[in-house]
Amino acid sequence: MNRHGYAVCLRCGRAASETGPASERDIPDSLRDGHPRLRGGKQRDGSSRRTGTGFAIQRGFSLGGSGTTDVFALQLFELQDRGTALSLGIALRRAFCARLGIEEREVGVCVRPGRAPDETILQSIFLYDEGTGGNGYVATLRDHVVPALRASIHMLDCGKQCDTACHGCLLTFDTQYDSAELDRHKARAFLTDERLAGLDLE
Repeated sequence: MNRHGYAVCLRCGRAASETGPASERDIPDSLRDGHPRLRGGKQRDGSSRRTGTGFAIQRGFSLGGSGTTDVFALQLFELQDRGTALSLGIALRRAFCARLGIEEREVGVCVRPGRAPDETILQSIFLYDEGTGGNGYVATLRDHVVPALRASIHMLDCGKQCDTACHGCLLTFDTQYDSAELDRHKARAFLTDERLAGLDLE
Protein backbone atom coordinates (compact mmCIF):
# COMPACT_ATOMS: atom_id res chain seq x y z
CA MET A 1 0.00 0.00 0.00
CA ASN A 2 2.86 2.38 0.82
CA ARG A 3 5.37 0.71 -1.55
CA HIS A 4 7.52 -0.49 1.34
CA GLY A 5 6.08 -3.98 1.65
CA TYR A 6 4.42 -5.47 4.70
CA ALA A 7 5.35 -6.58 8.17
CA VAL A 8 4.04 -10.12 8.72
CA CYS A 9 3.72 -12.14 11.93
CA LEU A 10 5.02 -15.59 10.99
CA ARG A 11 3.24 -17.20 13.94
CA CYS A 12 -0.33 -16.06 13.34
CA GLY A 13 -0.29 -14.61 9.80
CA ARG A 14 -1.40 -11.06 10.58
CA ALA A 15 0.12 -8.44 8.25
CA ALA A 16 0.37 -4.66 8.29
CA SER A 17 1.61 -2.21 5.68
CA GLU A 18 5.04 -0.70 6.29
CA THR A 19 4.97 3.12 6.22
CA GLY A 20 8.64 3.43 5.31
CA PRO A 21 11.82 1.35 4.89
CA ALA A 22 11.83 -1.39 7.55
CA SER A 23 15.34 -0.45 8.68
CA GLU A 24 14.16 3.08 9.52
CA ARG A 25 10.76 2.33 11.06
CA ASP A 26 9.43 0.59 14.15
CA ILE A 27 7.13 -2.40 13.84
CA PRO A 28 3.64 -1.18 12.78
CA ASP A 29 1.37 -0.56 15.76
CA SER A 30 -1.07 -3.32 14.81
CA LEU A 31 1.74 -5.91 15.10
CA ARG A 32 3.34 -4.81 18.33
CA ASP A 33 3.58 -7.17 21.27
CA GLY A 34 0.06 -8.20 22.22
CA HIS A 35 -1.52 -7.89 18.77
CA PRO A 36 -4.73 -9.86 18.08
CA ARG A 37 -4.05 -13.28 16.56
CA LEU A 38 -5.18 -13.70 12.96
CA ARG A 39 -5.23 -17.48 13.24
CA GLY A 40 -3.84 -20.23 15.42
CA GLY A 41 -6.36 -20.33 18.26
CA LYS A 42 -5.82 -19.03 21.76
CA GLN A 43 -2.96 -19.03 24.23
CA ARG A 44 -2.97 -21.47 27.14
CA ASP A 45 -4.38 -18.73 29.36
CA GLY A 46 -7.36 -18.30 26.97
CA SER A 47 -6.03 -15.08 25.43
CA SER A 48 -6.35 -14.61 21.68
CA ARG A 49 -3.52 -12.08 21.55
CA ARG A 50 0.05 -12.77 20.45
CA THR A 51 2.76 -12.00 22.96
CA GLY A 52 6.54 -12.04 22.74
CA THR A 53 6.81 -11.17 19.04
CA GLY A 54 10.62 -11.14 18.96
CA PHE A 55 11.90 -12.50 15.63
CA ALA A 56 8.43 -13.68 14.55
CA ILE A 57 7.79 -10.43 12.64
CA GLN A 58 9.09 -10.50 9.05
CA ARG A 59 9.81 -6.91 7.90
CA GLY A 60 9.56 -5.41 4.41
CA PHE A 61 7.86 -8.51 3.02
CA SER A 62 6.47 -8.25 -0.55
CA LEU A 63 3.16 -10.04 -1.04
CA GLY A 64 3.19 -10.99 -4.69
CA GLY A 65 4.91 -13.07 -7.29
CA SER A 66 6.05 -13.25 -10.86
CA GLY A 67 5.91 -15.82 -13.60
CA THR A 68 7.03 -16.49 -17.15
CA THR A 69 4.70 -17.24 -20.03
CA ASP A 70 4.49 -17.07 -23.82
CA VAL A 71 3.24 -13.80 -25.37
CA PHE A 72 2.09 -12.95 -28.89
CA ALA A 73 2.15 -9.25 -29.83
CA LEU A 74 0.30 -7.78 -32.81
CA GLN A 75 0.84 -4.20 -34.01
CA LEU A 76 -1.37 -2.93 -36.80
CA PHE A 77 -0.64 0.44 -38.38
CA GLU A 78 -3.25 3.14 -37.76
CA LEU A 79 -4.71 1.22 -34.81
CA GLN A 80 -4.71 4.02 -32.24
CA ASP A 81 -8.05 3.66 -30.45
CA ARG A 82 -7.79 1.47 -27.32
CA GLY A 83 -11.39 0.26 -27.48
CA THR A 84 -11.02 -0.81 -31.10
CA ALA A 85 -7.76 -2.62 -30.32
CA LEU A 86 -9.26 -4.42 -27.31
CA SER A 87 -12.32 -5.42 -29.33
CA LEU A 88 -10.04 -6.81 -32.05
CA GLY A 89 -7.93 -8.65 -29.47
CA ILE A 90 -10.97 -10.29 -27.88
CA ALA A 91 -12.38 -11.37 -31.24
CA LEU A 92 -8.95 -12.68 -32.26
CA ARG A 93 -8.68 -14.69 -29.04
CA ARG A 94 -12.14 -16.20 -29.50
CA ALA A 95 -11.42 -17.18 -33.09
CA PHE A 96 -7.96 -18.55 -32.23
CA CYS A 97 -9.22 -20.61 -29.29
CA ALA A 98 -12.08 -21.97 -31.40
CA ARG A 99 -9.56 -22.92 -34.10
CA LEU A 100 -7.42 -24.83 -31.59
CA GLY A 101 -10.39 -26.25 -29.68
CA ILE A 102 -9.27 -24.84 -26.33
CA GLU A 103 -11.03 -22.88 -23.58
CA GLU A 104 -10.76 -19.10 -23.80
CA ARG A 105 -9.63 -19.07 -20.17
CA GLU A 106 -6.36 -20.61 -21.38
CA VAL A 107 -5.44 -17.37 -23.20
CA GLY A 108 -5.39 -13.84 -21.80
CA VAL A 109 -5.72 -10.63 -23.82
CA CYS A 110 -4.72 -7.02 -23.18
CA VAL A 111 -3.70 -3.90 -25.09
CA ARG A 112 -0.95 -1.39 -24.39
CA PRO A 113 0.22 1.73 -26.24
CA GLY A 114 3.41 1.31 -28.23
CA ARG A 115 5.47 2.94 -31.00
CA ALA A 116 5.59 2.02 -34.65
CA PRO A 117 8.95 2.12 -36.48
CA ASP A 118 8.10 5.67 -37.61
CA GLU A 119 7.56 6.67 -33.92
CA THR A 120 3.77 6.86 -34.36
CA ILE A 121 1.86 5.94 -31.19
CA LEU A 122 -0.42 2.95 -31.72
CA GLN A 123 -2.11 0.25 -29.69
CA SER A 124 -0.45 -3.15 -29.44
CA ILE A 125 -2.58 -6.25 -28.92
CA PHE A 126 -1.13 -8.93 -26.64
CA LEU A 127 -2.34 -12.50 -26.27
CA TYR A 128 -0.63 -14.63 -23.64
CA ASP A 129 -0.86 -18.10 -22.15
CA GLU A 130 -2.56 -18.07 -18.76
CA GLY A 131 -0.83 -21.27 -17.66
CA THR A 132 2.20 -20.88 -15.41
CA GLY A 133 5.31 -21.19 -17.53
CA GLY A 134 3.23 -20.95 -20.70
CA ASN A 135 1.33 -23.84 -22.23
CA GLY A 136 2.50 -23.18 -25.78
CA TYR A 137 -0.77 -22.10 -27.34
CA VAL A 138 0.03 -18.50 -28.30
CA ALA A 139 3.45 -19.54 -29.58
CA THR A 140 1.57 -21.12 -32.51
CA LEU A 141 -0.57 -18.04 -33.20
CA ARG A 142 1.93 -16.58 -35.68
CA ASP A 143 1.04 -19.44 -38.02
CA HIS A 144 -2.70 -18.89 -37.58
CA VAL A 145 -3.02 -15.12 -37.23
CA VAL A 146 -4.47 -14.35 -40.68
CA PRO A 147 -7.05 -17.17 -40.66
CA ALA A 148 -7.92 -16.27 -37.06
CA LEU A 149 -8.38 -12.59 -37.99
CA ARG A 150 -10.59 -13.60 -40.88
CA ALA A 151 -12.62 -15.84 -38.56
CA SER A 152 -12.90 -13.02 -36.02
CA ILE A 153 -14.97 -11.09 -38.58
CA HIS A 154 -17.80 -13.54 -37.87
CA MET A 155 -17.48 -12.79 -34.14
CA LEU A 156 -17.65 -9.06 -34.82
CA ASP A 157 -20.69 -9.42 -37.08
CA CYS A 158 -22.50 -10.83 -33.99
CA GLY A 159 -25.48 -13.09 -34.59
CA LYS A 160 -27.43 -11.21 -31.91
CA GLN A 161 -26.90 -7.90 -33.73
CA CYS A 162 -26.07 -6.04 -30.49
CA ASP A 163 -25.31 -2.30 -30.41
CA THR A 164 -21.66 -2.50 -29.35
CA ALA A 165 -20.88 -5.70 -27.40
CA CYS A 166 -22.72 -8.62 -25.86
CA HIS A 167 -22.09 -12.20 -24.68
CA GLY A 168 -22.59 -13.35 -28.24
CA CYS A 169 -19.49 -11.52 -29.45
CA LEU A 170 -17.14 -9.62 -27.12
CA LEU A 171 -18.32 -9.95 -23.52
CA THR A 172 -16.67 -12.86 -21.72
CA PHE A 173 -15.65 -13.85 -18.20
CA ASP A 174 -12.76 -11.36 -18.15
CA THR A 175 -13.96 -8.56 -20.46
CA GLN A 176 -17.21 -7.51 -18.81
CA TYR A 177 -15.43 -4.77 -16.87
CA ASP A 178 -14.20 -3.22 -20.14
CA SER A 179 -17.67 -3.20 -21.71
CA ALA A 180 -17.80 0.60 -21.94
CA GLU A 181 -14.79 0.57 -24.30
CA LEU A 182 -15.78 -2.34 -26.50
CA ASP A 183 -17.28 -1.66 -29.92
CA ARG A 184 -17.63 -4.46 -32.44
CA HIS A 185 -18.57 -2.03 -35.22
CA LYS A 186 -15.30 -0.07 -34.95
CA ALA A 187 -13.28 -3.26 -34.83
CA ARG A 188 -15.13 -4.68 -37.83
CA ALA A 189 -14.62 -1.46 -39.80
CA PHE A 190 -10.87 -1.64 -39.08
CA LEU A 191 -10.57 -5.18 -40.49
CA THR A 192 -10.84 -4.19 -44.14
CA ASP A 193 -10.16 -6.62 -46.98
CA GLU A 194 -7.13 -4.51 -47.88
CA ARG A 195 -5.58 -4.91 -44.44
CA LEU A 196 -6.23 -8.64 -44.36
CA ALA A 197 -4.75 -9.01 -47.85
CA GLY A 198 -1.62 -7.18 -46.65
CA LEU A 199 -1.23 -9.63 -43.77
CA ASP A 200 -1.33 -12.52 -46.24
CA LEU A 201 2.00 -11.41 -47.69
CA GLU A 202 5.11 -13.37 -46.70
